[in-house]
Parts: sequence; C-alpha cells; structure tokens
Amino acid sequence: MPPFPSGEISLAPCAPAHPLAAPALAREGSVDQAVAHAAAAADITRQFIRAKQPCADGYRWYLRRQEGASNYQALLDDLVREGRVEDACWMLDQFGPTNDVLEVDHLEADALVFAGSVRCRGHADVEGVLRTGRSLSVLGGLREWAVRCAGEDLRVAGAVRCEGSARLHGDARVGWSLTVAQRLHCTGSLRVGRELDCGAAAHFGGHCRVAQDLRVVGHLGRDIQREFEALYDRIRTNHRTRDAMQPLPLHLHGLVFRLREADGEYFVYAIDPQRNRIVAYTVFNRLVEVNRHTDRHLRAPHTKVVDGYRRMGIAFAIYRWWLDSGRSLITGARQSAGAHGLWMALARDYELAAARIDTHKRVQQLPLPPPPGFFNALDTRLVLVGRDCRLADFMQHAAWGG
Repeated sequence: MPPFPSGEISLAPCAPAHPLAAPALAREGSVDQAVAHAAAAADITRQFIRAKQPCADGYRWYLRRQEGASNYQALLDDLVREGRVEDACWMLDQFGPTNDVLEVDHLEADALVFAGSVRCRGHADVEGVLRTGRSLSVLGGLREWAVRCAGEDLRVAGAVRCEGSARLHGDARVGWSLTVAQRLHCTGSLRVGRELDCGAAAHFGGHCRVAQDLRVVGHLGRDIQREFEALYDRIRTNHRTRDAMQPLPLHLHGLVFRLREADGEYFVYAIDPQRNRIVAYTVFNRLVEVNRHTDRHLRAPHTKVVDGYRRMGIAFAIYRWWLDSGRSLITGARQSAGAHGLWMALARDYELAAARIDTHKRVQQLPLPPPPGFFNALDTRLVLVGRDCRLADFMQHAAWGG
C-alpha cells in the first residue's frame, strides 16, 4: 500500500463512500471505547479488498488477521493499533468516508484514523496521525504531528500547532493561532482568529483571512483559476453544500446566482451555465473587530472574479441585492482603489457613512467627507446603509482624533 508521508496535516478528499455508512453515533469515555462503539456493522470482504489492488504486504496482513467479512472501522483500528497507519489511510482513500460521528470529551492518542467525523469537546493531542473521513471539530486546542482530515471542513476553536507540513483540502477555520512548522497548502479558504506562522511556503486556493500577524518564511501564492475549479468541484460533489444553495433573483449576462449561508456568513456564487463553472463569488464576512450587537447589522463583502468576467458589474449587482434586502455593508481596513470606486458608485443610491471601530468594538460615526488620514488608518471604515436600515441601530457619533 502507498506510504503515508509523515509530518503532515492533509485535508484531502476521499472517494465517494461505498454503502458502508451507519447512523451517527456519539459515545462518552475513552477514545478506544468511542471508536469501538462508533464502528458500524459494515463489512468488507476479501474480494472487496483484492479489487482495490493493495500491496502484497498489506494483503498478507489482512489474510492473516481476517477470515470472511471484516468491519470497516474495526479494520482501520487494527491497522493503526499495529503501527500500519499508512495502510489505514490507504484503505480510507479507497473505500471512502462514512456518516459515523465520533464524539469525545478530550482526544489523546498516538494515532487515530476514523472514517466519519470527529468532534472533540475539549483539547486534542495526537502524537502521530489524525485522519478523518469527514470533518474535524475541536472546541479546544489541537496539537499534532501529522493530521489528515478528509473532504470536509476543519473547525478548531483554540490554537493549532503542526510540527510538519499542512495540506488542507476544504475550508479551515481556526479560532486562535495557526502554527505550521513546514509547508502550508490550502485549496479552500482559511480563516485564522489570531496570527498565522508558517515555516515554509504557503499557498491558498481560496481567500485567506488572518486577524493579526502573518508570517510566511517562503513563497506566498494563490492561483485564482484553480481556486474556482476546486470550489466548483466541492459544491458539485458535496450534496449538503449543493442542497443548501438557494437561487437569487439576479439577471446579468446570462449568469446564474446561488446563495449559501454558513455560520452567519453568506456566500454568493455567479455561475456560467454555458461553461459549467463558477466565474465569481462574494463572501459577506462577519467582522471579529465589532461587538455582537453590531455583528447583527453589518457584513464586510469580499469579491473575486476570474479573468474574462471582470468589469461586467457582477460585484455591483450582488452588493445592490444585499443592500436592497435590508442589510448594510462595511469595508475592510485600507480599502483598495477598485473597491473604493465601487462603493462610491453605490453611494449614489444608498446612504454612505464614515466610521471608526473603537477599542470596545463599537462602530462610531465620523463626519463626511472623511477627515485627513482616514483612508490610511487601520480602524476606519466606510459603511453603506441598506434599505429601511438606520445608522442609529449600530453606530454612535464620535469625534475624529486624527
């Protein structure tokens, strides 16, 4: 069976699951007990294994261990227990994920390969490989040497520290800091609540948002075309994401628009039906810089458009739809010239305000036109007020202090 590269986090997609899935299970107690309970009664036969053309050594191990049918998760557990983690990862790649859910209070293990989703209510500390067939959610911090979380999202409320390289296939959200000793490759979007520290090159397929310091020792790159292709493939193959998308009543150059909501953030996709591809998307982000009261009223938009579809008014149409639906917009820090021009065009039809975010995460209104130094400051923003919205709902008056 192919070797497993040590020292890596890899969120890589699995093949579609065979009919091995069992109902989601949640158990208390140790990791070993929880895995034992979460294993479904899905069997893998000798013929099934041979059809995947395993390596000779791995197949001999299977023949020595098993007679007749074998439980899928039990096979993964035994492979890990005997130090054959790379074989367990190969098996998960071949047979795909299940819908099982492993829930634990804390996760401490030498290694774990689980075919479904893993949800940890506390901290996770794994000395070796942590591989899941679906999503990984940790409410505390995550420390590991090599992690593979396949196909779906990574959610960690605390900090993540990886001693090797990280390959993330899907979106990842880290509440605190993300530290990667070697390379970082993320084909989806990455959001880090504090600092990102990468000891080698970093590549992002989607947008990368870091609230505080960003340190990358090597090359920092992004391939927008590959990002859109990967995004379209994820939506097309993930039925839950696809089913959650709603059509939008926007008509522009024959494009089709779809809306998806996740964790209070909204994603609008512009699709060219003639080419079966996503050509633009807008994310209406929540801002960590504002308090909960303001968060209910404001979102910060970010738009990407592929070559050949720019200057077609896609972002303008999406922003107008958002504002007409009775919701307001706020810029990010140090708005680009192109984005500023778009906002000035929208300001002809919607109320524009200047604002500053204070140390208590409150949005304070500043006079217009913006005072000198406004566009160079990190705590200043522009706000577009949506239909039937009021500035007083989320903004206070303040004096400009320079």
